[in-house]
Amino acid sequence: MLSGGGDDRVLAWDIGKAEKEKNTLFEIKEGFKDSIEYIKFNHDGKYLLITGQGNPIRIYKVIDGDDESQFEFKKEMETGEDINFITWHQKSNFFLTGGKDMMVWMFNALTGEFTTYTGHEDEINNAEFTPAGKRIVSISNDCTAKVWDPVSTKCLMTIKDEKSFHQHPITAMFMINESMISGDSEGYIYISQIKTGESVGPVTKHAENVE
Repeated sequence: MLSGGGDDRVLAWDIGKAEKEKNTLFEIKEGFKDSIEYIKFNHDGKYLLITGQGNPIRIYKVIDGDDESQFEFKKEMETGEDINFITWHQKSNFFLTGGKDMMVWMFNALTGEFTTYTGHEDEINNAEFTPAGKRIVSISNDCTAKVWDPVSTKCLMTIKDEKSFHQHPITAMFMINESMISGDSEGYIYISQIKTGESVGPVTKHAENVE
């Protein structure tokens, strides 16, 4: 198991050992200068991504040993400002990130090459690949969701409606097939169709913001 936090390091644990002083296998601390917020493996578990506030994105290759796995540093990548999310592609070694700079970044974890998607007018809170992996959907404080073509970088659709979509910053999303369930800072939940942009809601409301 891996964990990270405000001490600017990542620890690998043997959860089968009860004694705290004996269950730490090793630590990763080189290259980090602030809190670790994201530790994510790719789809097949062969690559590990680590980053957090004020830190670059660092990619490690997982090397399986006889008794334990080790992590070989491969790439370091920088984005414009603090990030709000990290999302791996379901079948490839691409990942999405973004945040305060109002752009979605798509990185190739093996080469470090990247593509950006611009069009939001406020901070981006999340972006995900659709379940089929052929489109990107992003949500923002500008109260819109956008659907992107990963290859051309074109915005194919902006989901926005004064009657049946969010009127507050969109803070959370979940993809099911071609549908997106999204929540906002005032607790409202909507369901949208990615192909048509049609939205239904609010279908329910939480007492506070949706995360």
